[in-house]
Amino acid sequence: MKNLPNLIVALGLGLGLLALSASERAKANPQASNPGVIENSEAGLSASDATISNPSAINGSEIEKVALDLFTYQNGKWASVWEMFDAAGNQTSTMIGTVEYSSLLGNHTQKMTHVVPKLNHKSSGIRGFNPIENKIVTFNMADNGVYWKMQQDPLTGVTLSDPHLTADGTIIIQRYTRHSTNEDRYKVVMEESLNSGKTWFKRYDQTLTRKTK
Repeated sequence: MKNLPNLIVALGLGLGLLALSASERAKANPQASNPGVIENSEAGLSASDATISNPSAINGSEIEKVALDLFTYQNGKWASVWEMFDAAGNQTSTMIGTVEYSSLLGNHTQKMTHVVPKLNHKSSGIRGFNPIENKIVTFNMADNGVYWKMQQDPLTGVTLSDPHLTADGTIIIQRYTRHSTNEDRYKVVMEESLNSGKTWFKRYDQTLTRKTK
């Protein structure tokens, strides 16, 4: 747990909540000159926020401890507020729901479930720490059958999805970054790229407050 305030970590949300329609994406048409678009960098992060000092000095067992401490911290139910944005950087809506984490098949794996009543949406994911690659691997599936995979580096905390298709056929990559860890509250910023990671735009700010452990 003592390592968590020094990390920026991430989690996934069901694609049914995130997917933009083809017309909305075409209308937004993010460009590098657009203030809502971020060139290949982390949104709103300083170097001290995004990294651990001298990560090369950390061995595999310490990386594993950081990952398992994160699983322990996340266990329980969280109230969640998502503030959604379009590709031009304009806030479009606010949604309320819950995120729940529970242990699965021992302390190296974890199940997460997202519920957004306004959208009648539910999605689930299975997260596991892979000690061979020293990565947290996540498999997500939304209730509409759309699925995708993500990998998180426990030291940098940045989580990237594989390129994957949305329901409207658009290929996207998602990046999740977490801020301000404390015992009962944290924030996640999710970004999307429509051009293989060349540029990114913020899709939502998410604030989570612990309900139960």
